[in-house]
Amino acid sequence: MGGITGTWNLDGSPIDFYKLNIFIDTLSHRGPDGRGMYIDPDIPLALGHRRLAIFDKSEKAFQPMSSQDKRFWITYNGEIYNFIELRKELESYGYNFVTNSDTEVILSAFDKWGIESQFKFNGMWAFAIWDEKKKQLFISRDRFGVKPLYYYYDKKDKKYFAFASEIKSFLALPWFDLIFNQELINVALKDYVIVECLEETFLTGVSRLLPGHCLTLSSGKNLFIERWWNTLDHLQTVPPNYCEQVTYFKKLFIDACKIRMRNDVPTASCLSGGLDSSSVFCSIMKIKETVVPTEEVPENSHIGFVASYMNDIDNEVEYAKEVITHTKSTAYYFEIDQCNLLNEYFDIIYSYENISDIHIGPWLLFKKMRDLGIYVSIDGHGGDELLAGYPQYINSLLQAIAFNWHPVQLIKNICRYLMIIDGFNGNKYKDNKSLFYNDLISSLILVVKKILNHPVFFEKEKKIKQSINPNRNIQDILTYLPKSFFDDQERIANKGLLFRQLYLDYHYFLLPTNLRDFDLLSMAHGVEVRSPFLDWRLVCFVFSLQEKSLIDKSFTKRILRDSMKGILPDLVRMRRAKGGFANPHASWKFSVLDEFIMSNLTSHSFKEYSNDIWPNIIDDYKDAINTNNVERLFSIWQHLMSYWLIKIFKRKRDELIYVN
Repeated sequence: MGGITGTWNLDGSPIDFYKLNIFIDTLSHRGPDGRGMYIDPDIPLALGHRRLAIFDKSEKAFQPMSSQDKRFWITYNGEIYNFIELRKELESYGYNFVTNSDTEVILSAFDKWGIESQFKFNGMWAFAIWDEKKKQLFISRDRFGVKPLYYYYDKKDKKYFAFASEIKSFLALPWFDLIFNQELINVALKDYVIVECLEETFLTGVSRLLPGHCLTLSSGKNLFIERWWNTLDHLQTVPPNYCEQVTYFKKLFIDACKIRMRNDVPTASCLSGGLDSSSVFCSIMKIKETVVPTEEVPENSHIGFVASYMNDIDNEVEYAKEVITHTKSTAYYFEIDQCNLLNEYFDIIYSYENISDIHIGPWLLFKKMRDLGIYVSIDGHGGDELLAGYPQYINSLLQAIAFNWHPVQLIKNICRYLMIIDGFNGNKYKDNKSLFYNDLISSLILVVKKILNHPVFFEKEKKIKQSINPNRNIQDILTYLPKSFFDDQERIANKGLLFRQLYLDYHYFLLPTNLRDFDLLSMAHGVEVRSPFLDWRLVCFVFSLQEKSLIDKSFTKRILRDSMKGILPDLVRMRRAKGGFANPHASWKFSVLDEFIMSNLTSHSFKEYSNDIWPNIIDDYKDAINTNNVERLFSIWQHLMSYWLIKIFKRKRDELIYVN
């Protein structure tokens, strides 16, 4: 685990060892526990690694690591959770191991199965393997892109190739020209979620290796990239009986949590009080109660970290406390306000290296974890995108049932889904059945009134027209979208709208953005995040289910709620309100934050930057404050973020290049 780098001077020019060390150490925050490099004896190729020690903390497990015959060398970021089972399988083929690390298992698996070894791994990873004999570099990224990988390839002159775990690392390469892709930045300012699925990045020349893809570069040959994973190829026949589905889902989920508990260090969870993080936390505590500690499930402590947002409507501390009380466990609570954001603002901007939402709560939680010697956080990322947890997914079902003109069934269905929507806002119904079976005329009036006024049902016209995914405005990036997107779009065209939305959000839009942000948030402090909802076995099973297994009986995430019965306290398991980690928009009316924003908006340098993009931004900000226009305020906040991102990157570039 940690951060990885690599350089290959394709023109044969010698490696600058001083600059190489700087390049590697740009990722010291990802790997504060050690560093290493490998240089090929024949050609100017180097691999670098910054280590976050999770498994086998001995020097034998340092990277770059070689196979025992010294043919293969690996630099690797991630975790292979099923490495114990793979190690036993490889031992049956005659392989021997000198460490207890998963890194050595990857090397042996690659030696045995080649690129097919990727299908053997259950985990998150970005690794590069150098074949010293063939002079061939192979780079792989995990199925869903949990771990990042960026590369530079000089297609025209074929002089340089380089890769790294973060975009900012390329600032240390003396031959790299810092040019911002302003067109892509402008797209992100309209909708920051839609850019993470693209190969291009905000730095011209730096590309993203997409999730489920691998890269091969051989001496004297062109770069070759192929897609090795597609979830659609691994859908399965599920039990027709819903109770059997719940049983199997629970089995998969518990095991996904269990194998993510493997480590040699204490673990924790960021506990929001929501269904996903609470399910993970309670499942882990249940496993610890029932399983005898072994190598597979070590006896390590596991605690919760809870952010309390002062004066915020999204504060979910009461639910997090219910989980802690239910499991008889320990938690750390942190009060967070806008001052915390301002104190950490510039560090967060540089760490994020993208235009995004700012999750100040997790940032501070991960920072505190590292201070307390905790290097692993097992969290609930992916649950909303996998199990239809966001309010917008109800819209797809409402659109579908709108064509069912059987009066009674239509009213029942509409009432059912509108109840779920109201539940997201915290509204409660004491008697669910009354909406279905009470006076038909009153119900019809209620339904019509809600349909005519409910913003979730009637999205903006431009979004409604995008039947493939009405929640994302992808028109601005059509020319950037990768081939895999169009291939998948064609394959899922005959699927229901809910499936299409979930599939694209999970593989291309919402989830990739969240994974990127939380990787950067956590690894900025040397903390690794593991997510059971990203287990490929669970993902393939859920995408094989019918929509009623996900949204029915007046609830979203139906199968998760039912599988957690007896494990999760009902106060959390049956709540409908959708919260999550609060963000800056909740604190706009605080004077400290307002002063910070105005001082930036009125500065000469910001006016020069924003004049062409948003010439009236100051007046619009004042108007947005007066009218409490949260959407407009957030847009202004992101423009400010893009301004500082460019400014900080330019400053950091000068520091790295001209360092003595």
